[in-house]
Amino acid sequence: MATGLITAQFREQAIAFPGAVDRALAEAKTVGLRKGLLDRAVAMAKYAEQLKAGIEIERPIAIGVLKIKAGLGELLPAEPGGRGKTIATDGIVYAPNTRTAYRKMAAHRDKLDAYVESTEDVPTQGEFIRFATGTEKAGTHAHVSLNTGIPNGTRQPNT
Repeated sequence: MATGLITAQFREQAIAFPGAVDRALAEAKTVGLRKGLLDRAVAMAKYAEQLKAGIEIERPIAIGVLKIKAGLGELLPAEPGGRGKTIATDGIVYAPNTRTAYRKMAAHRDKLDAYVESTEDVPTQGEFIRFATGTEKAGTHAHVSLNTGIPNGTRQPNT
């Protein structure tokens, strides 16, 4: 951890970040404003990661990023079917996978606190979606074949 590069002000902002995000989302009612919040939050997360700031600082920033993505998903309309379609919302175009992920996060926003409490690591978008939707069937093994129950890559060759 590069503690000499981390100012007391940045540390305080990072720790208070999830609460600040809640207040900012209450005021930001458009996709454009929430996208601006997300851009700043992602920049803050990258800065903390580059400094190797440690989990104490990176974790609350990541929680804030997840909250913003879920808040953004609330404002994104459902896709009108078809593969590869992109829809502009407030002049901002999102890839279909991004739009879908943000909408899933919004649909399961009530499970965000339970997810955060269930992990001691820096929370991520993919892990939250798996936690919230129950698609992680393998417990602690992320890559278990559903047919065999054996983690991928650990099978013994037939002899």
